[in-house]
Parts: sequence; structure tokens; C-alpha cells
Amino acid sequence: MDTTSTNSSVKIPTPQTTELDLFFPKNATYAPNQDFPLLWGLQNADLAWDMRMRLSWELDRLDKPLPQPETGIFPRQNYSGPISNYTTYGKTPADPLFLYYFPDALRNISTGEWKLSWKFGFYLTCSKTNYSEQPLYQFDRLQPTELIFSVSQSGEELDLLALGNSSTSCTDTANSSSITYHIIDYETELSGNCPILNQTSLKATPCALSFNQTLVDEIEGGAVANCSSGDWDRFVNTCQTGGAAQILPHGYGLWGVMLFVLVLSIIIV
Repeated sequence: MDTTSTNSSVKIPTPQTTELDLFFPKNATYAPNQDFPLLWGLQNADLAWDMRMRLSWELDRLDKPLPQPETGIFPRQNYSGPISNYTTYGKTPADPLFLYYFPDALRNISTGEWKLSWKFGFYLTCSKTNYSEQPLYQFDRLQPTELIFSVSQSGEELDLLALGNSSTSCTDTANSSSITYHIIDYETELSGNCPILNQTSLKATPCALSFNQTLVDEIEGGAVANCSSGDWDRFVNTCQTGGAAQILPHGYGLWGVMLFVLVLSIIIV
């Protein structure tokens, strides 16, 4: 079995685990706000990136259905190299990553009930029981994770800093809004790496990620600046309709063993 990464000449150690945690929204009721983000944290992003990860989401209003649900996919651009499959390719911008997006449907709303569904996985998986089997297009077969939240005058105020550092909040995330993959090995296909997954997922650890004010300021700044010109090279473009999640490096975090984390250069260091 060839265990050399197509994104690097370095072999990727296995087994390893990667985890995606939804930090906002929760299954809760929120007070009206000018902008509401969708916010995920990705642990061991280097591994997920090398294995050609994908994240897609869909947002619909339940009390007053939208003409069509608002949707997004990451990566929005084609990072896949020679084959167009819209998956990550090359080196991850940071580890861990925070992926966030401000849906148009959640701007300047004072009431409503909403359903968010999302899928996180890989373009291909090679978890085969015999050598005659072909790689599986895993992402297309995934069932989405879903939650319902609402906006009301009597709801709780949005406080991202408190949300990201609350032990209760991250425990709730582990119970309902985390997706983990234990990658025990991988193969190299023509189009890139193909992970072999352990069919039993490990316990999620979203509390390993923490927020700081710099992170919150960057997220809130994304809502204000959005498509304006400026120094946004470290972000994925969100100006397209249906946009892709933005990428934000964050401080230091733990994932089972200590991860080397890319810090927001200049700002944090």
C-alpha cells in the first residue's frame, strides 16, 4: 500500500482522528441580531485537508419557508488539482481551522424558526472489505446532521466569546453537533488520498478548542466587511452567492496529543 501523500512527499502517520464541531448555532432560541454566523471548528485540519475533506450545509426556515434553502460548500474553489472534484488540495492554511459564514437569510431578522443541516466527510474513502471493491464516493452517501434553532425577542443574546469558552456549551456540542473520523490508514488514488476509516467513531472533544477575543473580532469583522476590498488574503472568498466557509487560523489547541498550530501571523504572535 502506498502511504505517500499526494499533497506532500512526506508520509502521513496513521492512525489519526479528525473532528468537526459546530459551535453556532445550538438547539436554542436567540435574541434578534444584525448577523448570525454559522461557525465550525476543525481539529487536526492537516489530516482532513490531506484526505480531501468536504463540508456542505443547508439552511431553511420552518415557520416561513424560503423560496429555496440557502446552501454552501467548502471548499468553494476547486483545490483538487488535475481532477475537478471540489475537495481540498495542497497545504492547509492552519490547524486547527475555524470555518464560518454569514448566511443572507439570517441578516436583520427578529423572529423565525430555522433548520440547519450539514455534512462533513471525504470525496473518496477506501474502507474496503476486499481488494475487488472500488473506492466509495463517501460524501454523496452521507446523511446530514441537523438541528433546529429559533430567533425571538425573549431569546438569549449571541456571545461568541462566552459560547466558545463555556464547558456546558462545548459538552452540548460533543453530544449533538460533532462529527469525528478515525482514519486508520489510506491509499493513494489517481486523484488523491483515499482514507480507510474505522467504522467506530471516537468520542468527540470540542472542548479542546478555545476562543479568544482576536478570533471573535475577526469573525465579527467578516460580517461587517464581507465583500469589501482589503487585506483578506487569509480568507476564502465569501462574496459569491451561497458562499463558502471562511478559514480562520486560531491560537493553540490540543487534539489528543499536542498539535502544532498555525497562529494568526502578526496579529497573535
